Amino acid sequence: SKIVLLVGTMMSDYWPVGARQWTRIQSYTKAVAEQENKAGNTNVYFLALTPQNPPYGDDWHPTVATHQKMANQLVDFIQKNKLF
Repeated sequence: SKIVLLVGTMMSDYWPVGARQWTRIQSYTKAVAEQENKAGNTNVYFLALTPQNPPYGDDWHPTVATHQKMANQLVDFIQKNKLF
């Protein structure tokens, strides 16, 4: 099986102030993929989606348009890396 470790669009380095959540989650998730690759599991991939921009949906969740952008990024990644 091919596994894509994906970081979604709702994280940012702006809130909570000083927590650098976007940077940290990318670092942690990418490290897991790299560790698996070094262990010989080359079917683990990392993808960080582009953070969302306004307008936002309810409670800062992605809108339908943002979901479409996320889907497009994932499809492009799958095609580029020949994961199908």
